[in-house]
Amino acid sequence: GRYFASAVEEPLPPALRKRDVLKRFAVATRGLQQQWQDPFDAMRVAVQTVVGQSLGARDERRAIRAGWLGVGLAATFMVLVGSTFLLWPEFLLGVFVDDPAVIAAGRPILHLTAIVQVIASVGLVLGAAQRGAGATRTVMLVDLITAAAILLPGGWIGAIWLGRGLVGAWYAFLVWFVVHAVLMAWYFHRGAWLRVRI
Repeated sequence: GRYFASAVEEPLPPALRKRDVLKRFAVATRGLQQQWQDPFDAMRVAVQTVVGQSLGARDERRAIRAGWLGVGLAATFMVLVGSTFLLWPEFLLGVFVDDPAVIAAGRPILHLTAIVQVIASVGLVLGAAQRGAGATRTVMLVDLITAAAILLPGGWIGAIWLGRGLVGAWYAFLVWFVVHAVLMAWYFHRGAWLRVRI
């Protein structure tokens, strides 16, 4: 853990390697995340609820439609939020911190976040839809297996082996969410979740 943390810090600007500056960076990125996390979570819960209600009423078409409609709404919302991350990263980070080193290090992270969150919305919403149908085991296995197979080694490869530090670790997030979204969309399209009996 300590080796990984020091390796991630190494490619950062010298001013950002100080622990107090890293804490401010974490506060800034976490503060920005909270601005979109609550509305997105509300969409996931809504999709999960509507899918469950639809299947309870034996309306499979409505359940399927709710899943894809939820993806469309969530992805559109994430595109709108992500556009602000792409266009005004310095302003957004400046709301939380005034350290130029933190803002400079945060700019590429916000740019990556703008892309990651749109892709992530597909897998997360479709996973919520399948949980609403009771297919919790499939969703859990996809989450755990993709995280173990991609996120952990990918973070090490990007941050340490390739020497890209924090940005390299975030590229692992991007790859993880792409694979996660593809698998969730495939499972959702297959329709096995429609036949789960609770």
